[in-house]
Amino acid sequence: MQGTSPTGDDTVKRGRMGVYARGGVFSLAANVCAMIASMVVIMVAVRVYEKEDVGAYFLVLMVANMAHTVCRMGLGNTAIRYLASEKGSAYVDTARFLVTANTVLACVAVLLLLVLQPLMLWIWPSEAFQALWFYCLPIAWLRMLFLMGQSMLAAERRFVALTMCTGGSEILRLALTIALIALGEPVESLFIGTVVAYFIFDLGMAYLLRRYLRPRLSHQRWAEMLRFGGMLQGSSVINLIANRFVEGLLASYLGTAALATYSTAMQVPRQMVRAFDSQRPVLLGLVSSLKVSEEEARLHLFRFTGGLLTITAAVLIAGAKPLVVLFYTEKYLESVPIMQILVFWITVNLLNEMMGILLMGLGRARSLFQLSILRLVVMTGFGYWLISTYQGVGGAIALLLTSLVVAFFSSLLMTTENRALHRRYVGAYLKVMVLLAASTAVVLLLGPPLPGAALGIVIIVGLTFLLRLLTVSDLNLLVRRLRAA
Repeated sequence: MQGTSPTGDDTVKRGRMGVYARGGVFSLAANVCAMIASMVVIMVAVRVYEKEDVGAYFLVLMVANMAHTVCRMGLGNTAIRYLASEKGSAYVDTARFLVTANTVLACVAVLLLLVLQPLMLWIWPSEAFQALWFYCLPIAWLRMLFLMGQSMLAAERRFVALTMCTGGSEILRLALTIALIALGEPVESLFIGTVVAYFIFDLGMAYLLRRYLRPRLSHQRWAEMLRFGGMLQGSSVINLIANRFVEGLLASYLGTAALATYSTAMQVPRQMVRAFDSQRPVLLGLVSSLKVSEEEARLHLFRFTGGLLTITAAVLIAGAKPLVVLFYTEKYLESVPIMQILVFWITVNLLNEMMGILLMGLGRARSLFQLSILRLVVMTGFGYWLISTYQGVGGAIALLLTSLVVAFFSSLLMTTENRALHRRYVGAYLKVMVLLAASTAVVLLLGPPLPGAALGIVIIVGLTFLLRLLTVSDLNLLVRRLRAA
């Protein structure tokens, strides 16, 4: 009997999966380069500048990040979500409207920072921060333009250009920063390299997307798009406040030196976030193209993501001490236990983010907003209780406990009408928890030296496949998708 040939829909689906799989690989490669460049910048900075100056640098970046997150209105994700269903002139009109709106909001971000300047200087009276705060203005503005350019390139599936812009901007930032430090420039060189790199690559993306630069201030679906983006925006702002809550308390009560210790511990987990964020446009485009009935495909994607994150976390937990010494010298050894807890937290948190992408692909922005409210309430309670007693370690524990609470409710919201599917999502979460706890236990039992760490990583990888969080068929399927692209 001859096998049935694939239908046209199946062929299109495999081709679509292949394009997104290859796009994910390109984006990940770019962000690996970007992560290395970013880590080298921090590695040099902690060796050249005092802790107070490094802490002020992190604080300025935090303020700039908060400003552009507050003002973006979720337009990047909205662009990917809505452009997936547009064609022809409707696509161009929608793209022009979103680009115009983003540019206006970038100007609003700068004005907001100027209005809030007295309040910021009152909350953080550090002399180092007061001398550097104004760098948050160009960074917030240029960063908003850069992120929108990334979303537009992802929406058009121009993954090679996206890769070059993402990786190239960080490499240029590294080169400029190292050159300025070598010339004996003060801590301002860290900001100058960032501003120049963003400016150059914003111009490059403007050229690539020049057909969308004509201003358009109206759109027939503007209310629908802004409503969707507004829900995402509210979720992003609340999540940002919850996640940055620890850093704000540490800087306010214990000074920028304590913030420097915590922020160095956060750098490696933050690179996991950056790697995941590099896949976010690809993942959102993929899940937006799935039909509502394709529940197995969404669950498969969630489980596969959990397996990859678990293996990555096992490597980082085992290698926390040598990584801290390598990048930040032995004066930051107190960051090691904080980093290990933060890696645990960020793995759970990124799984929550993956669940958020699945909800976003289904158009359920309201569910994301509800989860963000829950996260803020829980984080506030845990944060005040644990930070006052355990400082940086307490902050890391508060983040972890908050993510565990959100994990349960996010899986419940994803599968409100299907309890069997809910149990399968919870099962995937629990497998990740077991493996992360095993990673920590193995490190404590076998110790940080290389042989013990290597053995621990092998054990965790084996358990990941034994618990079927990852399977050989998953890897074979990924390879086939890449070849089909």
